[in-house]
Amino acid sequence: MTESLVEEIPIQAIASRLGLQATLDAFARQIAILDERGIVRLANASLRRSALENGWDQARALLGADYFELWLALSHAAEHGRKVQEGLDAVRDGRQQVFTLEYSTSARGATRFFCLSVTRFDIEHGHALAVEQEDITPRKQLERRLHHAQKMDAIGQLAGGVAHDFNNLLTVIRSYSDLLLQDLTPGGPQYSDIQQILKATDSASALTKQLLAFGRQQMVRPEVLDLNLLIEQLDKMLRRLIGADIEYVTLFEQEALRVEADVGQLQQVLMNLVINARDAMPNGGKLTVETKIVRLDGADARLPEGLAPGRFASIKVTDSGVGMSSEVQARVFEPFFTTKDVGKGTGLGLATVYGIVQQCRGHISVHSELERGTTFEIHLPCAEPLPSQVAPSAPEFAVGEEAVLIVEDNLPVRSVLCRVLKDAGYVVLDACDAVQASAICETYRKPIHLLLTDVVMPGVSGPELAAALTQKRPGMKVLFMSGYSGPAIAGHGDLREGPSFLQKPFSPGSVTRAVRAALRS
Repeated sequence: MTESLVEEIPIQAIASRLGLQATLDAFARQIAILDERGIVRLANASLRRSALENGWDQARALLGADYFELWLALSHAAEHGRKVQEGLDAVRDGRQQVFTLEYSTSARGATRFFCLSVTRFDIEHGHALAVEQEDITPRKQLERRLHHAQKMDAIGQLAGGVAHDFNNLLTVIRSYSDLLLQDLTPGGPQYSDIQQILKATDSASALTKQLLAFGRQQMVRPEVLDLNLLIEQLDKMLRRLIGADIEYVTLFEQEALRVEADVGQLQQVLMNLVINARDAMPNGGKLTVETKIVRLDGADARLPEGLAPGRFASIKVTDSGVGMSSEVQARVFEPFFTTKDVGKGTGLGLATVYGIVQQCRGHISVHSELERGTTFEIHLPCAEPLPSQVAPSAPEFAVGEEAVLIVEDNLPVRSVLCRVLKDAGYVVLDACDAVQASAICETYRKPIHLLLTDVVMPGVSGPELAAALTQKRPGMKVLFMSGYSGPAIAGHGDLREGPSFLQKPFSPGSVTRAVRAALRS
């Protein structure tokens, strides 16, 4: 087709008759109609605005411009120019019907993602090209958040499974160590050795709690507490953690900041964030902890994704340290990711913080610039004060004479439970699964006062077994135990930590106290 003939193709006239221009102007994406040479013959309002913002109209007209030159000027993505030119040529020459390219740019200090699409279509006396470019940054951000959430959920489930197996091992180690300690004289070398084993067991137990907290599978004891008061109570400890070369400042909201959470978990969150800030200021600096009430509605851009509108308690921890790159910020909450030297960090601190905040139905965000410091901000839903409840005290090592049926599929754990309860004076019956437990209930003629059962077992679960056996023996109390916690056992009913639940790993004393409390409940 000759140049003169191309110029005579009435694209603008067709557009006017069909109302195409008004239709294209309604689209947010940038749209252009090109002739077979790649010259812009029609452009929608979005493309015209982009050209104006980038100074194109000040130098030359948009209509009649070469689209490839226009794209290079507006996209700030010259590194993708060869692909775009080849795609335009292939569609224009009829070698392919459609060309699509997704690419990213880093103009003006922000990364954005775009999708460019070129389609060939026939018109009178020849053909033309329809070019669309859409900003797909929101979609890419959503995909990234979804991928991150799926990855964190998968790792959290893995962490919960590892913690369960680890808790069974720790239960055996701790229980037998405690039993050995009872037979030794305090101050002797073997006594001290076993004390060191128990200390190591406590450290290992704390590590499993971190794994469970990251995976949002930790059993918690939520209560309504005041964040201002909690931070004040930690003041001395936090100042010792950061050292004298760092200025520590607190800025408190005037009114009480009540949230419903586990006090130990929130203490862990604050200490982890403060330690992270301290490590980011090796040459000293300023650390600020600020609290305030934030009211966010659905139209507020500050409302974190996934949170319902309402009143939130905000905690900001800001340091003047080395800051983080965008790449590090994107991975900062991943477990085992750390920028610290080998041996100076587990990579679980911020992952644990993330898990605890999610478990509290809250949100945590990070903003950081290299050499300008970092701010972590947490939003937690505000709560109304609740009446306090005082739990009854229990003896350190409670004894009894009732009959207890233990159902546990892990032989070492079952064996140590039998040993502990027999030493405490109880009549002990034991089974490895629901089949054996049911058989014992059928053949044992005397009363069985308590069923102590694991929650997650092969075949019939602990709650299912308890429901069946208590129908046959209505007076029998039930005490559940598990190395899992949180969502891993949520499908088995409402099992809250307390008289009816025993969390592994446990000590002989905690077992006997839990058994005694369950029998008295």
